[in-house]
Amino acid sequence: MTLSIGLSVNPQDPQWLDLAREAERVGVDSIWVPEFWAYDAFTPLAAIAARTQRVRLATGIAQLGARTPAMLAMSAMSLQNISDGRFILGIGTSGPQVMEGWHGVGFSRPVRRTRETIDIIRIITAGERLTYSGEVYQLPLPGGAGAAIRSRAGACFVPIYVAALGPANLALTGELADGWIGNSFFPGSSRADNFYNNAFARQGFGDDVAEVQRLWAAGDREAAAARVPIEIGLGTNLIGPPDVVRDRLRAYRDCGVTTLRVNPIGSDLRECVAGLETLLDLVNDVNDVNDVNDVL
Repeated sequence: MTLSIGLSVNPQDPQWLDLAREAERVGVDSIWVPEFWAYDAFTPLAAIAARTQRVRLATGIAQLGARTPAMLAMSAMSLQNISDGRFILGIGTSGPQVMEGWHGVGFSRPVRRTRETIDIIRIITAGERLTYSGEVYQLPLPGGAGAAIRSRAGACFVPIYVAALGPANLALTGELADGWIGNSFFPGSSRADNFYNNAFARQGFGDDVAEVQRLWAAGDREAAAARVPIEIGLGTNLIGPPDVVRDRLRAYRDCGVTTLRVNPIGSDLRECVAGLETLLDLVNDVNDVNDVNDVL
């Protein structure tokens, strides 16, 4: 098994498109565009697709509930066509704060919604006539004038990756998805239901993240930042001299990670690209050793 590097780019950054093009040049395997409450994920990827030739392109992640499953399938098929087959549809349920506060969509049954969305996208992209009887979605809508429609775009394979944190969604990802997106830690503002806090609590940081959450909700942002355990910072970032980073990369590869998604830190484009080149050299070192061990 080899490890590859995926780059996250944010269209809010002034040089995001130049960074995407440079990333392809230096050997990055994939480029990921996030979606939260700024820009959508699909439009920037179309711009990147028009300016690149090899690198894979992925939503990281498109929010379920913000679009119907059919609209997700249509957008995915458009990107697959524009990019000549380089697109990956990364999806996730987000959380109630975003879905109900930003999109005005009720947040309920996230695991079931994920399953049915994947089912429907697979029907559409396979070129089949769309009929579906689920618990969340029923197509055509019963009792209405809707008809069972087949996409005029034709069949088109779209890999589907799922961002999953909870045990039930992880099990579903293993059952249905083509890949898993493992998200890192982000401080949250929801005291009632924070999925990232829950995930880190399951990994032994329950007391720590509860206190960070309390301080953040109380408005003491500096104290919240100071209270984050150094182990979380070190565990979710590649920090240190080359030998330390190389060991971390090897650990990721050995536990089954195939793509490590990174956000390079630098004061300008040149520094970000230089950091990517250094990281790719270390990844090549790790993969070369792996190849030798496979031969032996």
